[in-house]
Amino acid sequence: MAREQVQPHDTIQVQQFLHFETFANLTGTCLEDMQRLNPSVMRSALPDNGKKHVIKIPIWSKAALSLNRQFILDSASKIGRKELESLAKNSSGNTYGREVQIYRVRSGDVLGSISERFGVRVNDIKRWNSLSGNTIRVGQRLSIWTFPVRSLSSSKVLNTVLSSDTKTYTVQPGDTLWEISKRLPGVSIEKIKTLNSLKNNKLKPGQKLILG
Repeated sequence: MAREQVQPHDTIQVQQFLHFETFANLTGTCLEDMQRLNPSVMRSALPDNGKKHVIKIPIWSKAALSLNRQFILDSASKIGRKELESLAKNSSGNTYGREVQIYRVRSGDVLGSISERFGVRVNDIKRWNSLSGNTIRVGQRLSIWTFPVRSLSSSKVLNTVLSSDTKTYTVQPGDTLWEISKRLPGVSIEKIKTLNSLKNNKLKPGQKLILG
């Protein structure tokens, strides 16, 4: 049986969102070539997760990229981004732009409590771990895909009029209690819920949280 011929290609390093179709259009290649050379890239786009990615590009697209590299990468980092991010957040089990964590089930855990802890949906956990039902066992390892934890900028943590020691945080789109607690040493999810009289883990953008 004849071996499939490898398409001539080069590699580039990218550290930003990259929409393959836009990149292909601007470099004179086609989306199918980009997909064939990079089969592990989901939804034909690189996520903006702060990591460096090495991708393969058709050899003939290198000349166009060399002439207009900044313009092409900037354009491919903007077009299609919102649509893909929205799809990733709303599609059950989608791992686009997320990082995997391995969680070991503890006594008393149920899928509902684990989903709240990590800010994901029960159906997501079931899909990621090929679970047909809601039964889990102590010691079982579960793959949990979460969005990368972003650092809190100083402009978002403000002193309030309550006291000089009290700080507040304005919830940003995509934030979860788990993410916020991870960014602040010594501040647990339960502490945030107690300080803010929260009955569940739901947050909304613009909401102000007392953090300490």
